Amino acid sequence: MPIAEVAGQRATAFTPSATDDSRTLAFPGSVVAGNLLAVLGVNWRSSNNGGSGLISVSDTLGTVYTVLNSPQIASEYRSFIAFGHAPSSGACTVTVDPEGVNNVMSFSIDEFSGVGKPPLEADGGSGTGTSTHAERNVTSLFNGALLFGVMGVVPFTDPVGMTPDPYYTQIGEHEDNNTATAHNAVYRVAGGPGVYQVGWSLGASYNWFAYAAAVQEVPVTVPTAPIYGSRVPVMA
Repeated sequence: MPIAEVAGQRATAFTPSATDDSRTLAFPGSVVAGNLLAVLGVNWRSSNNGGSGLISVSDTLGTVYTVLNSPQIASEYRSFIAFGHAPSSGACTVTVDPEGVNNVMSFSIDEFSGVGKPPLEADGGSGTGTSTHAERNVTSLFNGALLFGVMGVVPFTDPVGMTPDPYYTQIGEHEDNNTATAHNAVYRVAGGPGVYQVGWSLGASYNWFAYAAAVQEVPVTVPTAPIYGSRVPVMA
């Protein structure tokens, strides 16, 4: 079953001022049971955070999310990719909750059909650099895998121009890295097995950090044809 984005389900949230303990964001429409819900973003934790800043994700439908947390960059910044299958259909509000208080975050959400269980195929991990192009490689082992990527920059600066590379579709972004933490989240359905570079062109040379991961499509089950005329042993 090929992977497909569900139309109209992209949304983005960010800390508007001061700091957050956590932040919520509703999907624009009802989600469908069995579809994959994805949450990608970045967080900055202040020095008096009182916690590790590790991200947890939950929602009002009780979806169990796999959360991939990057290591902390410059002791304060972290990117994350989270995903899980909706257990039921209906309205759904996501909560992103970094450990500790005094967080400044931004993140985007989306919904996809056709993703297998368990979803994770490859954790491409995180990377950093200083340049006008941010990138992270992920290795896909299957045809039609769904690739995710998210990036942010260090330190606070405004604005940040982040343009996804060709073949990648933007899920969402927040470019104001002055009052919140900027991010850009993307996806791509891979054509086949191989190493894929998830990347972005930047408006200037920045200290960037990026995370990438791949999830697999639902495998196609081919029914086994019966073999006629075969001998079946008779058990005494």
